[in-house]
Amino acid sequence: MSFDAASQAAWLLALTVRELPGGPSGGSGARLTDPEAQKKADAVAKRALTAAKNKDELRVFVEQQSAAVLSSWIWQQAQEDRAWMSDLKLWAAQQKAQSDPAALGKAVTEVLRNRQGFLDYNDCRIYVRRAEKALPLLKQALSVDAVQARQLCESALKKLYKVGEHADDSNGEIGWMLEQIQEIHLEAIRAAPPDAAWVETWFALMDADPFGNWDETLVLEAAGDAVVQQYGKKVMRDWDNYLAQSMPNQNPSVASRDRRLPYRSESFDRVFYSVRKRYLAYLKQQGDIPAMIEAMLKVAKSSWDYHEAIEICEAHGKHREALDYALKAQKLYGRDSHIEDDLLRCYARDGWDDEALVIHRNRLEAQPSRVHFYVAALNAAVRAGRDRAAYRLELYTWLEQYELTKENGYGNYRTTTGKTRNVSTRASWLLFEQEPLAALAVALGDSHYCDSSILYTLATKLPQSHNAEAVKLYKTIFNDMMHRASSPYKEEIELVKEVIPRMPPLEASCWVQALRETHKTKRNFTQGLPTTFAVPN
Repeated sequence: MSFDAASQAAWLLALTVRELPGGPSGGSGARLTDPEAQKKADAVAKRALTAAKNKDELRVFVEQQSAAVLSSWIWQQAQEDRAWMSDLKLWAAQQKAQSDPAALGKAVTEVLRNRQGFLDYNDCRIYVRRAEKALPLLKQALSVDAVQARQLCESALKKLYKVGEHADDSNGEIGWMLEQIQEIHLEAIRAAPPDAAWVETWFALMDADPFGNWDETLVLEAAGDAVVQQYGKKVMRDWDNYLAQSMPNQNPSVASRDRRLPYRSESFDRVFYSVRKRYLAYLKQQGDIPAMIEAMLKVAKSSWDYHEAIEICEAHGKHREALDYALKAQKLYGRDSHIEDDLLRCYARDGWDDEALVIHRNRLEAQPSRVHFYVAALNAAVRAGRDRAAYRLELYTWLEQYELTKENGYGNYRTTTGKTRNVSTRASWLLFEQEPLAALAVALGDSHYCDSSILYTLATKLPQSHNAEAVKLYKTIFNDMMHRASSPYKEEIELVKEVIPRMPPLEASCWVQALRETHKTKRNFTQGLPTTFAVPN
């Protein structure tokens, strides 16, 4: 028994309707009880049957046409539509591949061509949907001739690089396409390893890549010894070229060597770091760690270059050198966080506790609001043989003086609130040390300003025996919030609900009523206020 397209559509639709609630297998075995719903279902079924019938009739019509008529019609469409022509070329290339390998290259070129100029987000997606038709062609070439497949992949990558430079590839579709081609390219290299001279072609390809997609290690593993050796020579030559151009007086022996790399172009920094990365990777593979470190520091451009060199020293047990480079970097770049971290590791390893304390103290005095700097300084003092309680008192004494300085921003608070001392940092230190009552005394000082976030944390940590003080803090926070609040006042209402359990019912009722009167024009706020007030536990 056979079915045409219309019969198959009807059968599938019938199976679907059976499973609908109220359908034959849906429990009642009856039609839909809602006449309108039944009417819509019947209309959907009718349209589906009509579409399937029309499609089947069209297929029959096509099958009835002669080959001459169909070929004439197809050629006319291809003449008028580039997409048709592209598909036709692909079809022809697939058929000719065995006897005419050049046809594959022409087809790949055609399908990757971009005729629109810049591709926006949507155009980019459309382009890739068309360009991905090149993938089966490249795979077909791989099954026939791996060398040709590699060359076709390289040509395709160059074309996509140019397209990618003028496209909004936010969705990463061109990047995906490049990855697919590179996988085929890698398979081609494994199947037919290129000769040593191919390294120059490969480097030119990588230089043209704006996406930076190459995994050089994978390529070297696939390419074989000849390419690996030539790669090493190329990397060493490029490094010498850089040195010759950046410091010719220090390297006269290499000044006359190959200078083809565009070191002084607009992409100078990108090229430099690419050259250095390859050179360092090669030295690492050779096990020449001293040469790696020398290379990194010889042309160091930033504290980060020193930081990387120090990490390499430490990774290979060269701790004395790591400390020397860290000290040198500190003199060159001052208080750099990465270099300070490097020094602290070195100091901890060598027992230089007094020197470590200096760094921790400097960090704390530069950013006292960072509580972890306070803790680190206190712990460093203990390691350096200081009495913990005495040093803690020393830090708090320093902080009280700092609270009056311009660096602490006290002027802003003085002009807006009348306060003359910003105690936010001191309160945060005390809260960290689980001393909420001491923090409360500091925060409620007559001339003291404390940040709302600190006050809120303090209020939540106060015990029930200090509900009155907690309510005072909550109200201060609430008043500050209402100055800049806007509908629907969700956070402000939640804060009111959080305060009320810490107030006696009568006080809570009076306060809420006062809020209704004060903010009666803010309907969303007043409507969200609680209306019942339970006795606090």
